[in-house]
Amino acid sequence: MINFKEVNKTYLDSIVALDDINLSIEEKEFTFITGPSGAGKSTLGRLLIREERPTQGEIFFEEVDVVNLPKKFLPEYRQQIGVSFQDLKLIESRTVRENIEFALEIIDKHPKEIGEITEYLLDLVNLKERADLLPICLSGGERQKIAIARALASEPKALIADEPTGNLDPKSTGEILDILKSINDIDTTVLVITHDESIVNNLNTRVVTLDQGKIVSDKVGGYKYQKTSKKDDKKEEREEKEEKKEKKEKRGSKKNETSKTEKKESKKEKEQNEIEMLELPKEVEEKLLANGIDELDKLLDLTESQIKKKGITEEDLNKITSRIEELNNLREK
Repeated sequence: MINFKEVNKTYLDSIVALDDINLSIEEKEFTFITGPSGAGKSTLGRLLIREERPTQGEIFFEEVDVVNLPKKFLPEYRQQIGVSFQDLKLIESRTVRENIEFALEIIDKHPKEIGEITEYLLDLVNLKERADLLPICLSGGERQKIAIARALASEPKALIADEPTGNLDPKSTGEILDILKSINDIDTTVLVITHDESIVNNLNTRVVTLDQGKIVSDKVGGYKYQKTSKKDDKKEEREEKEEKKEKKEKRGSKKNETSKTEKKESKKEKEQNEIEMLELPKEVEEKLLANGIDELDKLLDLTESQIKKKGITEEDLNKITSRIEELNNLREK
């Protein structure tokens, strides 16, 4: 469903956010994207919704080529991916209900549908009793629930929850996790971007771990991140540089060999074509080849006496001379 192919993202030509990311996420899968701050987790999400483009690589959502998708199709595309942002992006002047309704209004839902979907989402995130309160009146966990409900307003195929349990107490964290699981149970693909070990360890599901922009682990299980030492980092970086240098040298060597072969073949082909263009009698051509005259230039360098010594008659010589003149005329044309 979601495919990142050799994706790189660099800022200011030197800050590497993502380095050679190859990642596939199946439909209806529940996946944690983990790692320390600055590992590139949120960058993955921004690239998927085309908030940014990668410096290099391909990204596909089902059959959609995200990187090259025309701008006019972005609103429709983004309706397929709900996002619960890290900073929530709630409208503080609107109630819980109005926040959800607004998300439905901007995608042109019918008033009747807006009412029905809003009630369904309020029930899904357990906020019916808080529906008419402003966000400022709610706890951190409840505010997060509004963000999740609003992200589901367009009935997306996938949900990205960016740090959904940041700074929440254990009870609220558990409630958010239950909501995310229930969303996945209704066949929505869920990606949870987090560095919260507690929620990762609570589910025996896929965990993709990033560090310094690279995928360092991709397995089913708990939070496995362990910072590598600077010594190991330098060793790994050195090995990568040596490997890249070796590949580059091999490519260069292969390219040179190919170039030499092509030149030889081109020269041979050229010679053969020139001899054929002379259209000499077979016996004359055999005499030339028997005397080592396998190139047109060699034939042109011979004097008349040298040609006669090689057994070529005056009649043959006249024919050769005539054909050479014709060939010269062809060259001039």
